[in-house]
Amino acid sequence: MTGCQTILTFNDYESKPFKVTNGLNQGDPLSSALCSFYHTDLIEPTSDPNELKSVFVDDTMFFVAGITYEENNTKLTNMMTQRNGAADWSKMHNSNSKVDKFALLHLSCKHKQDLTHPGKQRPISCPPLTLTNHTINPSISHKFLSIFLDQTLNFKEQANYALGKGEKYAAQIRRLSQNHRSVLSLQAQRLHNSVIMTKMVYAAEV
Repeated sequence: MTGCQTILTFNDYESKPFKVTNGLNQGDPLSSALCSFYHTDLIEPTSDPNELKSVFVDDTMFFVAGITYEENNTKLTNMMTQRNGAADWSKMHNSNSKVDKFALLHLSCKHKQDLTHPGKQRPISCPPLTLTNHTINPSISHKFLSIFLDQTLNFKEQANYALGKGEKYAAQIRRLSQNHRSVLSLQAQRLHNSVIMTKMVYAAEV
């Protein structure tokens, strides 16, 4: 993007025009394809088959597999800090990564005895990850591309999320059908099939 300027306006303030040094014009049909080229170096495969990188527009995921959580944390740190790693890419491409917005999710079906509740089990403890003097504490679940991934991979949160979305849209269609200016039954059916069902079955194969 060259030769572009913009102005920031909020409340009673309006900034002076300043140059835009990176980015794409909003609504550019080429933006998705150009983003793929832009992220090519960031998601370049490594020689380790247990390392995976994925990017969709501005959502990035680094996935590693190992025997222990500590081993996985070491791999993630190397992917970020090694030469030509994610940190170097961020500097070279004028795309600053904010570590305080990073999320860490350890995935395992393993459980251990819960000493505070005899006879019950709980997920094994997950260590935090330290990057550039920032400590990233592990999350129980995280939403990535509208899919909730949970620590124990039971996907209950994702199922409840999908069900809640379906119920929300179903209630709205019911209101449209009961109004004195209600939509026709055929139109309601089309809304159900095109909106509710697509919202509920998104990522159902998970």
